[in-house]
Formats: sequence, C-alpha cells, structure tokens
Amino acid sequence: MKLAGLIIPPERCTVLITFSLDQYMSAKNTLAASGIGHRSLMKASARELGQRAGTGGSGIKQKYEIRVRPEDEERALAALRSSRGRND
Repeated sequence: MKLAGLIIPPERCTVLITFSLDQYMSAKNTLAASGIGHRSLMKASARELGQRAGTGGSGIKQKYEIRVRPEDEERALAALRSSRGRND
C-alpha cells in the first residue's frame, strides 16, 4: 500500500556522514548522476544552535548525512568510492 509509505517512511541506510559541505555536495551530485535516489539529513547540536543565535553562525559545524534505500546501498557506496578516487 503506497499510503503507508507516506505515513511511515521507508527504512534507509546511511552511506555518508560528514561535516564538510563540499564533500556532502560532491556525494549528492555523484549519487544523482548515478541515478540513485537519496535523502539528506542536516543537523547541528542544541549548543551550536544557541551559538548560532548569539554569533550569527560563525564557526558552526553542521552535520550532513546521506541515506539511500537498502537495495541501493551497494551501488551508492561503489559510486561514492569511485568518485572519491577521481577527486583525490
């Protein structure tokens, strides 16, 4: 039933966790170019959010996660490894 997918999100596997915006964007572009659907999660800690309010956000570390469906995990990891080798 497709309605269940709207209420209960499907399980996802994390393929990347980084604090680097450049690495995050590169990984997103690689997955998109490979035709692999993905979801992103971005978050900062409560302490960092408090600092952001007081300092305008300078020096705040944002955590980025990219998640894929379990059936796409191997393809996604292979694509990210391949891309990483080209960028080194």
